[in-house]
Amino acid sequence: MANSGGLRDILEGQRRDTAPFDSAQALARWRSWAGSLFADVERWLSWLPEKGGRIERVKLTRHEELLGQYEIDGLLVTVDGREFFFDPRGKHVIGANGRIDLYEVGRVENSALLLYFTDDQDRPGAWEIRRKSDRHSGTPLNEETLDQLLGQMLSVQ
Repeated sequence: MANSGGLRDILEGQRRDTAPFDSAQALARWRSWAGSLFADVERWLSWLPEKGGRIERVKLTRHEELLGQYEIDGLLVTVDGREFFFDPRGKHVIGANGRIDLYEVGRVENSALLLYFTDDQDRPGAWEIRRKSDRHSGTPLNEETLDQLLGQMLSVQ
């Protein structure tokens, strides 16, 4: 009996079609996606220093099983003496292509998830905001939605 299209054939075909994982390329993508988001945030909040706020990048060390130990920037935004941190947690997360936690320093319950989605690793994707109250549906991240999110977070006493 011929074994055409069986489990063995399918698995052998997958082994031939799958390129080896390139951790350096994956890390470069992750840094690019996070760096691009931070550049957007810096541009969107460029007026903040005139109002007494501050935006600064912070070097972080992370470890992921597939990427090993690496350095990546985080972003600290200070508004009215309160600090909000954009904290890259990982490229390899379930259900998304990357995750950055946004939280108030010292009050992590005042937080949101920023998830990155792309269908093609070589083309830009999009960031979404997920709040604790509704982690199953996201809001596209843009200048307006970030302004609303930070306003909501700032209103929490």
